[in-house]
Amino acid sequence: MTEDEITRHKYLILRNNLVNIDNELKNLLDAHDNIVSMLGVNFIINNEMIEHEAFERIKSNILNVDTEITMNLIPAINDKIS
Repeated sequence: MTEDEITRHKYLILRNNLVNIDNELKNLLDAHDNIVSMLGVNFIINNEMIEHEAFERIKSNILNVDTEITMNLIPAINDKIS
């Protein structure tokens, strides 16, 4: 093998290695993007669950206040009026 052929062979090996590294970096970037997307979806789902739980708590509190007014306050007012 001539020196030019050896140099060309080394160049082709190096080029092939760089292509492999580039492909691996692209795969890592895709995996990173997928992880970021999953975290974003998880955050949205958790946020919606928290909002739903807060809504249910508020609804329960309103029902408790409504019950308190109906059962205690209105009869007490009626007693005072009579």
